[in-house]
Amino acid sequence: MSATERTSGPFQVAQTRATESTRHQQVRAHWKIELALWVVGVIIFLLTCMGMHMHPRPFSFDLSIMQTIQSWHLGSVLDAIVRLPSVLDDPLWSIVLLSSWLIFLLVGAIWAWFAHRRALTWLQNALFLVAIVASGSGVNTLLDILVGRPRPLAKMYPIHNYEAIVPFPSYPSGHVAHDVIYYGFLLYLSQTEPVRRWKYYRWLLPLQILAVIEILLISYSRILMGGHWPTDVLGGYFEGVLWLGLFIFLYRWATPLQEKWQQRLNQKRGARHQHA
Repeated sequence: MSATERTSGPFQVAQTRATESTRHQQVRAHWKIELALWVVGVIIFLLTCMGMHMHPRPFSFDLSIMQTIQSWHLGSVLDAIVRLPSVLDDPLWSIVLLSSWLIFLLVGAIWAWFAHRRALTWLQNALFLVAIVASGSGVNTLLDILVGRPRPLAKMYPIHNYEAIVPFPSYPSGHVAHDVIYYGFLLYLSQTEPVRRWKYYRWLLPLQILAVIEILLISYSRILMGGHWPTDVLGGYFEGVLWLGLFIFLYRWATPLQEKWQQRLNQKRGARHQHA
């Protein structure tokens, strides 16, 4: 029995338990709806993969959209800006950026441990960030191989390839899926309760804006560079949203467990200090 129940009357205790039971039922109902929507999304996405496998050639609007975008003259500065997302998604830069966030989160966990703060929250964030990016890359590579859609080639179509052609199929776009998963999960973490309680939370606004711009701009960048057809880009967004939604669901499921472990850990540390 909790402290609230010990100091309350029988009616208040029953009312509190009924309220908690209703809240848990509502949460479970919402989770069931979210899971059902996610399964429907997965089925639709797999159908698009099958369609691309049976029709690997670009559609007429794929070609016309890429030709239109590549015909625009943006100027040297703006052109460099819209190409930047593709550069940042190269394997080397992706590893550097992910490693930087991982180091930051692990250092935060160490600091939180010695400061008697929520160390397990920092550790959970680090583990989930690595897991979602690594697994998302693996799933995208597998889908590319299974679908087997060729990349846009200037030798076959009246387009331009402004980057080296990588030896991987094209659908869905790995660059787009990576940005949705990576920056999308960072945006989600920035909206969690522990972060929102941070007194310097508003300082994160520029980073949040940059993350949104990166997610939106990567599609234009991939088409401009001649690395993906527009339908590849749409498939990348579809895949990224599904994988991001799955890990957000798992993160929300794991958070109460992590908080219970954190409470037990704090109790054990408090008992040790009392005995010391």
